[in-house]
Amino acid sequence: SKRIKDGYRYEQWCKWYLRFHGFHFVKVTPKSRDFGADIICRDWLFRKVVVQCKRYKNAVGIDAVQQVAAARSYYRAWYGIVMTNADFTKSARTLAKRCNVKLYQRKGR
Repeated sequence: SKRIKDGYRYEQWCKWYLRFHGFHFVKVTPKSRDFGADIICRDWLFRKVVVQCKRYKNAVGIDAVQQVAAARSYYRAWYGIVMTNADFTKSARTLAKRCNVKLYQRKGR
C-alpha cells in the first residue's frame, strides 16, 4: 500500500538526515516488534538514541512521545527523538520535556 511505502521512505529519509547531522550506526529496526523505535543510533558522544518517525498530515500527538519513551526504557537509550514533517500538539511537547524526548520537526518532507 502507498501509506506503508511512504512510511518506509520517510524512515529512510530520517536515517539519512540523522547520518548527515552526525549520528553514528544509524539502523532502521525491523517492522515487527520494534518496541516503539523506528531507528536506533548513537549520537556524537556515542550515547544510544531511539527514534520514532512520524509522517503525518495532522499534528503529532502524545502517543508518539509515549512510544519513544517506552522504547527508551526497553533499549536502555540515553534519550529519544520523535521526527516528523508536521507539527506537535501542546501535550506532546509538554510530555517530551518531562521524558527526555527531543522533537525534530521538518516541514514539507
